[in-house]
Amino acid sequence: MENIETKAKQLGLDKGYYLLLMAILEESEEAIELPLAC
Repeated sequence: MENIETKAKQLGLDKGYYLLLMAILEESEEAIELPLAC
């Protein structure tokens, strides 16, 4: 059960980061040429 919960949390975080990244790119299309400081 712990493995399933951990995997779900990891997938949730991955999805959250992906959605956040897409939102940032959509809002700053003019700054796409700038390097991402991650």
